Amino acid sequence: METFNFSVPQDITVGKGSLSKLPEIAKKLGGKHALIISGPHLEKMGLVKKAADYLASVDIKADTFTDIEANPSVATVEKATAKYLESGADFIVAFGGGSPMDVAKAVGVVAKYCLLYTSPSPRDTR
Repeated sequence: METFNFSVPQDITVGKGSLSKLPEIAKKLGGKHALIISGPHLEKMGLVKKAADYLASVDIKADTFTDIEANPSVATVEKATAKYLESGADFIVAFGGGSPMDVAKAVGVVAKYCLLYTSPSPRDTR
């Protein structure tokens, strides 16, 4: 494998009222279309829709990917990457805990650098 460098710039906002800051943060990124990557629990609570609504309030389109399990698999990253590419999104909002954050970072790298996973993890062969 040839040597290469990659950068995954990210801003992480945590705490009470953080969701209401999403439009301002998204505007600073300059994006027009987000993919919100989150988990099924926040979706069931209506918070993923609320995040999408906040983005819509500043004319930013949002698609969502919430099919994320604990300790996400390579297959989940592949599905989320496909959703990102198919949606036409130009930035990612990772919303939730560690699993959505992990998937979002992996999608950012895979989508930008077109990396292919060729050696299965023991977790993916269960």
